[in-house]
Amino acid sequence: MAIDISTLDQETITRVVADVLTTSRSIDRVEPMDTWRTRNSGFWRFRAHPGNAGDWPFDVVFKVERRWTPESAEGTHDALRRLSDLQHLTPGPSSGISFPEPLGWTREPPGVIMPSVEGVELFDALADTGHALWTDSDRLPDVVKSCGEAFGWIHRLAVIDPETDAVRRAALQRLPVVMRWVLKRWAPVGKGSVIRSHNFSRNDFLVSADGRLSVLDPPILGTPALLHEDVAWFTYQLLSRAPASDRLRLRRLFLGGYQSSSLGGSFEKAGLRAVGICEAARALGTAKRSLTKGEFADAFRSFRIALTTPGRLSA
Repeated sequence: MAIDISTLDQETITRVVADVLTTSRSIDRVEPMDTWRTRNSGFWRFRAHPGNAGDWPFDVVFKVERRWTPESAEGTHDALRRLSDLQHLTPGPSSGISFPEPLGWTREPPGVIMPSVEGVELFDALADTGHALWTDSDRLPDVVKSCGEAFGWIHRLAVIDPETDAVRRAALQRLPVVMRWVLKRWAPVGKGSVIRSHNFSRNDFLVSADGRLSVLDPPILGTPALLHEDVAWFTYQLLSRAPASDRLRLRRLFLGGYQSSSLGGSFEKAGLRAVGICEAARALGTAKRSLTKGEFADAFRSFRIALTTPGRLSA
């Protein structure tokens, strides 16, 4: 049963957060700070005051999703932990990427406790040409490339193994018939391309004032999907917000970062074409309306032209 986010009261949330934090550390008190709620998720920020003299207070965030169960909360916590552990690998994610380590999870209500991360949503920064990402010419390429690399590491954890024929059929079945035909004809995808789908949202990526990228949500168990859909989700968001003169450059940087990750190294020509086709599908809304093969081919060509034409690509 879905959780009604609006009914969760501050007193209950404060108590469960304090209970989790005090099981592994000395905490004197937990002070409520801010709350953000939508229909589908809720975020509560707290300041934890340590019980040991000399320890500094620290901020944490408690997150709840409307459709989470206790198993979902535990799975999200464990996935966050695995992502955080990647930072200790050699080679591992570059220094410009942060996967914050989770602090615990709760059963009632089902939620996850994470460190509070300072920054602005990446897509807001990309849409604001007055942001430091644009005014500092060296910062933007590094952040976009880091985001591509982060996607590759996330997909490493989300890839389905073994990838059976039934799993591949299930992933392709998510696509409209014409999309399946186009992929088969123009960009056949190889094995290792099916992941557990993760519905990224705009608040999953924060960028700090110094250009460090924080990834706040991990992949969680979901239906099989092509990893190209995930990559195309981000590249389309990127293309629809960046100035026309920078779109292709930023897209190349993102895909270059993705290819530098452990999973994306084999992401070659067919994979890149598949991403382009999935980008066009998002732009054209083929998931919601049917196009003939000829109509899609024409629309796909128009989409590629729109990438470099001011005012032609909308969010």
